[in-house]
Amino acid sequence: MCGLARLCGPKSPVPPLFNRGRAETEAAKALKLPIIVTTTARDSMWGPTFPELVEALPGIEIIDRSSVNVFENVRVARAIEATGRRKLILIARIVVSCQQAHASEVSRRG
Repeated sequence: MCGLARLCGPKSPVPPLFNRGRAETEAAKALKLPIIVTTTARDSMWGPTFPELVEALPGIEIIDRSSVNVFENVRVARAIEATGRRKLILIARIVVSCQQAHASEVSRRG
């Protein structure tokens, strides 16, 4: 296993993150919400998407991006726009500042 989350010790918040992520994923699927999964620099510092999340989302493409702002990645921006939704549920696994950056950009775009 690699990535910053996997480097946490036994008292880390990582197991609850896996459980929360699976619960959020199952809720979104049950509500038939569009799901877009992205990761940042999965082949370097951050490591791959948690296997537990990949397992919970069979057939969902995971879009790797190089910047914090999701709208700087054309594939992600198009996927978000293709949902036709004006309200989004944003979930970040490790770094809350990433979630805040997405929320600020989505809000700015209306």
